[in-house]
Amino acid sequence: MKYPFEVLKPAERYRGRIQLDMERCIGCGVCSFICPNRAITIVEEDGRRYPQLDFGRCCFCGFCVEYCPRAALKHTEEYEISAYTKEELIYGPKRLAEPPKPFERRVVTVKGLDSKLGPGHGEVS
Repeated sequence: MKYPFEVLKPAERYRGRIQLDMERCIGCGVCSFICPNRAITIVEEDGRRYPQLDFGRCCFCGFCVEYCPRAALKHTEEYEISAYTKEELIYGPKRLAEPPKPFERRVVTVKGLDSKLGPGHGEVS
């Protein structure tokens, strides 16, 4: 693979970004209690309690998904989680509930490829 020019579709059981189903969540806090990295905190949103996840601390172990009594958390195939600041990696309940970006095979063309430096050192479109 020549990432990011080619992307690999993850396996069916891949543990990517975690998604919250706000309708199923009862705000019990089991996910927060079981998280080994303390990446999950419980916050109040619209009068209800929901998990907030810090992906900067998350190790994608899947304990929160496995132990959720209402199956309100699930893994998605999304694996490109990046940010410029640590604060941007904290997903509140509404952002955590957003559906994952659909997996699509990207085609990236490089204009003005530098033959000495190789791919990625030209103009990307």
